[in-house]
Amino acid sequence: MQVSHSPLLSRNNINIPSPPLPHRVVTVLQSGLLGVNSLLILNRRRFLAKYELDDLQHAHASGNPMKVQAVGLLHAVQYLKVRL
Repeated sequence: MQVSHSPLLSRNNINIPSPPLPHRVVTVLQSGLLGVNSLLILNRRRFLAKYELDDLQHAHASGNPMKVQAVGLLHAVQYLKVRL
């Protein structure tokens, strides 16, 4: 017994349109803003000091290039803070 599939029920024939380009750009910008905000709220003394990510000199002394890049990113993002 062979089962025939209807073309309307086949998953391969479902055409789901993608969102328009401006909507995708806005989504990417919102995601970036959310990511930057998550980095901004990290408290340097309470959280980052535990993992030695509070000072660029400590990061260079560790010799780990990924750690140096992470500390550099955290310091660069701090310039985006706006005091209210």
